[in-house]
Formats: sequence, structure tokens, C-alpha cells
Amino acid sequence: MTDRRSYDATRRRERAEEQKRQTRERVVDAARRLFLERGYVATTITAIAQEAGVSAQTVYLSFSGKAEILHRVADVAIGGDHEELTIFQRTTWQQFESEADPARQVRLLADLMAAIAERMAPVWQAYREAAATDPRAAADMAALLKGRHESLTRALRLLPEERLRLPLAECVDSFWTISSLDGYLLLTGYRGWSHEQWRDWLRETAVVQLLSPS
Repeated sequence: MTDRRSYDATRRRERAEEQKRQTRERVVDAARRLFLERGYVATTITAIAQEAGVSAQTVYLSFSGKAEILHRVADVAIGGDHEELTIFQRTTWQQFESEADPARQVRLLADLMAAIAERMAPVWQAYREAAATDPRAAADMAALLKGRHESLTRALRLLPEERLRLPLAECVDSFWTISSLDGYLLLTGYRGWSHEQWRDWLRETAVVQLLSPS
């Protein structure tokens, strides 16, 4: 009987955790829709709760506030799904990491950054608005920029040092800039480039900027 009670208790905990996970995902997806439609400031917790089909209290039990929800929205946009995986645990990173040819490696990294940019660009505009009024969001935005720079440093360290056109730090700064979300938004939003056009430009520009001729 003890084993049965223990089994039932474990199952109840698992179901409860799964329900919490599903609720968090609904809240994040609802918030993303509203942040993009209405903007960060105009979106309230009550509106997010209604969109997600839960109570405002349920939202507050899952998140401390709008800034934390926006941060999770960004995480999902960067990763492409709700899985709790870092970029380094994903197949696209592993493909980049295992590639032996430096030029192909740079193009794979550019493809990875382009895929993230396409998902993240609308969210980045919400972050701009949020950072202007919410100190927590501003701090999270700065942390995202710093984390992106650190990730690119880790990536470019995998390239053969003798093939780098410039010192590593300068290469990182260069790629960090040309692959930035702000640049993506300028070219696709204001200049009318397609996503594919920007991706192809980034692939070839990155090779020229990062690698010396073989």
C-alpha cells in the first residue's frame, strides 16, 4: 500500500507540474501576441490573463510581472520553441560546431543568427518600448545584448585563429554589429529587404569580415 500511495503522489506531482508548464506557455504565447499588437505599455497583466484564458492571479503565480514575461517571450523567440535548452544544446549549434571548413562554419553561424533575428525582431521592438519605461526590462535588454556578445565570442573561438582577419575581439565586435537586431530591423523594415536577402548578405559579409583569404 505504501508503494501505491507513493506512486499516486508522484503521478499527482507530475500532472501538477505539467499543468503549470502548459499554463506558463499559454501565458507567454498570449503575451507575445499582445506585446506585438498593442505594445508593451498598453498590455496589462489582466489582458494577458484574458488572452491566455487564466486568471490574473494565475499569471502572478507564474511570473513576477510583465518584464519577466517579456524576458521569457524573448527566450522562446531565440530558441524557437518552449524547450528549456540553451542555444549551445540545439542541433543548429552542433552543426556549426562540427563543421571543419571555416567559411562554411561562418555561413552556418550567419544562418543561425538570421533565423534568430527573424523570430526575435518583433520582440526586440517591444523591448525597446519596455526599456524606456521599465527598469527591469531595461536591465534584461542589456543582459540580452551582453549574452549575445558572449555567445558570439564562444562561437568565433572555434574558428582557426590563423584564419581570422582581425584579432578575435575585433572579429566578435564586427559580427555582433553586422548581425544585430537593430541592423536587421533597419534593412528589412526601413529599406524593404526581404529576410532572405538579409540572410544572404550576412552570410557573405561575415566571411569577408571575419576570415583572411585561405
